Amino acid sequence: MPDPRDTDLTLSLFPHLGASEVRSANMVTHSVAMWSGYFAHHDVPIGKESAPCFVPALFDTPCPRQDRGVIAMTALVLDVDHSSWNAIQALENKLERLMYFGYSTFNHSGAEPRMRYVLPFERPLVCTGTQWRAAWPVLMEALGLLEYADPKCSNAARVYFLPQRQVRADPRVVSNMRNGFMLVPGDYLPRWPQGTVTERHYQGDVKRSELEPVMASERVLEAATEALERLGPAIQGHGGDQATFKAGAILLNDYSLPESQAMALALEWNKQNEPPWEEEELALKLANGAMYAQKTYGCAREAVELNQEMERIARGS
Repeated sequence: MPDPRDTDLTLSLFPHLGASEVRSANMVTHSVAMWSGYFAHHDVPIGKESAPCFVPALFDTPCPRQDRGVIAMTALVLDVDHSSWNAIQALENKLERLMYFGYSTFNHSGAEPRMRYVLPFERPLVCTGTQWRAAWPVLMEALGLLEYADPKCSNAARVYFLPQRQVRADPRVVSNMRNGFMLVPGDYLPRWPQGTVTERHYQGDVKRSELEPVMASERVLEAATEALERLGPAIQGHGGDQATFKAGAILLNDYSLPESQAMALALEWNKQNEPPWEEEELALKLANGAMYAQKTYGCAREAVELNQEMERIARGS
């Protein structure tokens, strides 16, 4: 029987928290046994923000380090803060059959233990960031771990520091590796669509800026249309420019629509404007509005797609 410690595991590594772009070179593959060495040693960083970190995901590089760039997850990470040693022991009892790396985090102390557990997947789980956020609570509940972990760990592109300790660290700094079965998420998500990560995903030969956003579903388009209805028309002399800039932010930023879909909705909205914009001028104002948008790119679309995914999982389809 093959030793699971010989299994390859790919993590995306970053030199510090401020590294916001992912390239193929960031995705590093080692055996599980070799990764155990990384997670066994606690460094003393110059400053916490300068400490090296990782994301347990593969990205469609080059891309920003955001959920929308994720194409697969390679490990499950549990952050357990503000806990007790009894609770930590109870959690580790639940994990006893699985392989994991466990280590204390930066603000850990004997009085208030803070632990992180990294559970490598036997093979990458192909999914988008939105799909992972929907699958995470289902997987956690199936494993009996939902009560222990920080829900922020459901963010696919969330960054985790490698083991770090303070200069005057509590003597109970902890690191350990459990040599058990590797986690197979599909065993707990039986209806999950199967996919394979191919060599193309590691090449990094297509610039994200050269690609349009993925076409939006009817549900997303309906939600974007409703947002425009709430905005109301652009009326000359009554903030018409600002309303049009807001429409651009809604369509191109908040709902991250491709230009073709955004313009189709905008032209329909434009019919009620007084007076309607010429199409060329409308496109320019939409682009300007998106450029100065205040919200996180794709936030509204992600919320709609997350609800869709949760409904799909609930239906078992």
